[in-house]
Amino acid sequence: MAMNLKKIERVNPANREQKKWYLIKNKGRAIDLDEIAEDIQGRSSMTKGDILAVLSNLIQVLPAHLKKGDSVRLGGLGSFRLTITSNGADDAASLSTSDVKGARVVFVAGTELKRELTGISYSIG
Repeated sequence: MAMNLKKIERVNPANREQKKWYLIKNKGRAIDLDEIAEDIQGRSSMTKGDILAVLSNLIQVLPAHLKKGDSVRLGGLGSFRLTITSNGADDAASLSTSDVKGARVVFVAGTELKRELTGISYSIG
């Protein structure tokens, strides 16, 4: 099945006074855990309930590891880690934890996931 693209006109980032046409991905459906569990059930001997339990537990334990500063690797799927942003200071001594502005989760796709995504076909519609 082809990924559906659409054409949009945007400002050219290299020349803000010029507009160019670009292709972007049409918004797809939002797939939830229930549908993922059904898909996995069809490929394994596990029940949908077992799969949902595993995924639910992953969602519960993943943040604890990330909060400790760990990187969590999930094989060919990829890895999760936290990054932080902070205020700058003129000297290291004046920095404290109150300078942390926030944290965000970074996901890096694994080699197996990347390999499975090669050769995508596209259509413009």
